[in-house]
Amino acid sequence: MTNPQDSDSQRLDRIERLVEGLVGTVEKIAQDQSEMKAEQTLMRIEQAEMKAEQAEMKAEQAQMRIEMAEMKAEQAQMKAEQAQMRIEMAEMKAEQAQMKAEQAQMKAEQIQMKADIARLSHDMDVMKGTVEALTANVNALTANVNALTANVNALTGQVNTLTGQVDTLTGQVDTLTGQVEALTGQVDGLTRDVDRLTRNYGRMSEDLGVIKGWQTELVVERRAGIVFRRLCGGGRLLRIYPRDELEYYVGAVRHAEGITEQEFDQAGSVDCLLEGAGGDGAAVLYAVEVSFTVGIGDSDRAIGKAALLARVLGREVRPAVAGDSPAAGFEDDARQRGVAYAYIGNGRDIVR
Repeated sequence: MTNPQDSDSQRLDRIERLVEGLVGTVEKIAQDQSEMKAEQTLMRIEQAEMKAEQAEMKAEQAQMRIEMAEMKAEQAQMKAEQAQMRIEMAEMKAEQAQMKAEQAQMKAEQIQMKADIARLSHDMDVMKGTVEALTANVNALTANVNALTANVNALTGQVNTLTGQVDTLTGQVDTLTGQVEALTGQVDGLTRDVDRLTRNYGRMSEDLGVIKGWQTELVVERRAGIVFRRLCGGGRLLRIYPRDELEYYVGAVRHAEGITEQEFDQAGSVDCLLEGAGGDGAAVLYAVEVSFTVGIGDSDRAIGKAALLARVLGREVRPAVAGDSPAAGFEDDARQRGVAYAYIGNGRDIVR
């Protein structure tokens, strides 16, 4: 028969072993759970690192795309600059072609002006011959009238002497009177013709004066280097200001300098603006007025335009006059007022 105490002890031992087994199982389960949590944590860390690496790779790809876009933008900029340079070179070539065309046109105009001058000179010679012929005719008619007057006087003496022939002589006198009246009408017509020719000659003289002025301006521009050296007593010409460039400078400072419309037109109408270096090497700028016959009025215009251009350009501009020959009192006045001058004799000789 089994002892009850031994059975209880055995049950307690089994219970203790069961508890110990359960404790070991629980500890193993807890350890397994801790290890699983650690592994999960490591996996999360690895996933986070992978995501970080992916984000970094995406950032690098984005940076590469940005750099490629910048390179493409720089290439496009370089192409645009090259296209702009080609456009500017094309514009420069077009401007050069325009300048050559303008030079050719000026040469053609010079040739045409020379032909016009030659034709006008021929027409003037023809008119002079016509006037001389008409003058000879008038003189001949005057002699005829004088002769007829002498005849009338002689007939009058015969009438007084020969009373019987009064009727005949009276008829002859009437006939002679009619002839005198006809001759008088012819003389009046010739006088009107001479007056008309005189007016035409005056207009032709005015036209020839204008043409001479144009020719003088052309000669001054063509031989501007010699004119410049004569004006300043030596030195070297650097440039002739083009009229459109001068108008641009005047227009650019027109409002700032308070230049009026009349002064704007006056500054732009200067015949020639010469820039160069004087005999001492200093920069010199001359505002030149050109006329065939230079006078005090030309000095007045040169002084006024030089002062106005000095305001526009912000530097000293000297007045000067160039032409074929001087009017009375011009040289003394020019020296007193500090106006330089040069003569162009028939476009061949230039003297100070």
